Amino acid sequence: MWIEKKVNVGKITYQANVNIGEDTIEVELPYFDKWLSCLNEEITIDKDSYTISNLTNVGDRDEVIKILIRKEKKQNEHKHVKSRKDT
Repeated sequence: MWIEKKVNVGKITYQANVNIGEDTIEVELPYFDKWLSCLNEEITIDKDSYTISNLTNVGDRDEVIKILIRKEKKQNEHKHVKSRKDT
């Protein structure tokens, strides 16, 4: 479901449409000059930061920039179990 939210790309705040899925996040921003310079920048959505790795000018019409973000899956670390001493 697309929701309108404020997002930060670098130091600039944009009003964007955001679709948060299970594994990916899609963000649609209004077109702005030098949008390609945002590649590998940080985007902040709801206080969570992600790295922009994929963005396109939708239809090459200079109207909408679409950003696709893969959510990083956190690996569960196993807790260390204290070993019993052999006595």
